[in-house]
Amino acid sequence: PLAGDEPERDDGKAAAARLADAFASPTASPVHRLQAELARLTMPEAAPVEQLYPGWFRLGFPIAASGALWAAILWGVGFFA
Repeated sequence: PLAGDEPERDDGKAAAARLADAFASPTASPVHRLQAELARLTMPEAAPVEQLYPGWFRLGFPIAASGALWAAILWGVGFFA
């Protein structure tokens, strides 16, 4: 903050910044309440659980697709050679 921007107390003097310690208690304020309400609005709802493909398919498909692609590559190299 710039000089002269410090908040003032009731007696007109600038309020000094202080560090929070273990004994400090949180203060409820309209800003904190508004932030809590906005956080609830912006939090995504729980996504529905998606059904996953079975394990044999998740493991077998990449292996089979890779084998098919390598076969096509080798066949193409042999065809043009």
